Amino acid sequence: MKNYPDFASFNTGLSGSIVKDIFKFIADNVQLGHATVMGDGECGVYNSSIRNCLSGNIPETYWINGLLDYYVREVNRELFNYDLVGWHDEVQFLYYNGKGTGYKWHSDISAPKNDIGFRKVSLVLCLSHKDDYDGGELQLILDGHREMETLKLGMGDCVIFPSTTLHRVRPLKSGERSTIVGWYGGPDFR
Repeated sequence: MKNYPDFASFNTGLSGSIVKDIFKFIADNVQLGHATVMGDGECGVYNSSIRNCLSGNIPETYWINGLLDYYVREVNRELFNYDLVGWHDEVQFLYYNGKGTGYKWHSDISAPKNDIGFRKVSLVLCLSHKDDYDGGELQLILDGHREMETLKLGMGDCVIFPSTTLHRVRPLKSGERSTIVGWYGGPDFR
């Protein structure tokens, strides 16, 4: 695991056969639709000029949720020490396909949700090989810095960062990029 002051980046070691099984589960159990951006209230709105990809919610009972929960808690213990409760929303599968698909600059912070609180920690797990796509890098603007970190993710690469971090997925030039994303929540920051 490579820890920076503001985020963690590491490879999970997921093999091609495990990722193939994840894709099969998603094909059989996850309904994909146009990814939305936060709108008024709880529901999001589709705006392809901001976020241009397909998304679907992964059922809570699927094993990947437990693995990602472990990673979030370990990184939080080592880097952030936030007061966390659990997943803020369902973990999502994101599929970027072809030229121009991406997600403009944004942060993942959101309104509090019941007993979960605010989004505090964001996670991105890549399911694609680096040579499956051109463009599509994850870029982070680190809190308290004017630096930008650019990450070209490969299969099994995982990035965990505070949900307040400004970030984007650069538009793809070609190919396909698949990820799993999630947000961990907790009570107000003190």
